[in-house]
Amino acid sequence: MDQTLDEAIYNRYIAPTKRQRTGRVGLEFELPVVNREHAPVDFEVIHKVTDAFLCKFHFQEAGRDDDGFIYAALDGKTGDWFAVIDAVMKEITPENKVNLLLFDGELLYVHTNYRDSLHFLRKKTAVFVSTRPLDKEKWEKVPMNMLLAFESGRCRYTGKPHENEFFDSEEKMRMLFLDYAGL
Repeated sequence: MDQTLDEAIYNRYIAPTKRQRTGRVGLEFELPVVNREHAPVDFEVIHKVTDAFLCKFHFQEAGRDDDGFIYAALDGKTGDWFAVIDAVMKEITPENKVNLLLFDGELLYVHTNYRDSLHFLRKKTAVFVSTRPLDKEKWEKVPMNMLLAFESGRCRYTGKPHENEFFDSEEKMRMLFLDYAGL
């Protein structure tokens, strides 16, 4: 019975990903249209921050949109996406809770900086990630503050740990509520 279930899961979720790889991964940073004072966000500042981010981490521009703004970049040293995502996790995690699940058609990238918030279960050809163990099998906690990349159920890459663990506080929850209260 267990093998039948594994086959069904593989055929439904894994087999469709066995397509030609583009070598690209998407990261989307959602930027608010208004800031906390309910004033419009200055997109010039956002574009300057993007340029500074590329410069600081030695990324190479990989694409610009129709308006001439950067929308894609590669790690300048290695040309790989793992290094880019690892650097982004270190940059965006101070004071932010970040649980990341990102699949690029080849690798599943997983990261958390919030204790006990992500777990994973390894199977022969797949890995399952959840906010809590879903059954009695041997689920493991996702290591804190470290990017992992899985391929076909095996951990292929491990990032460098950072110190940006997120801790809940009354002030952070109040600010989160205020951010969403105006929607």
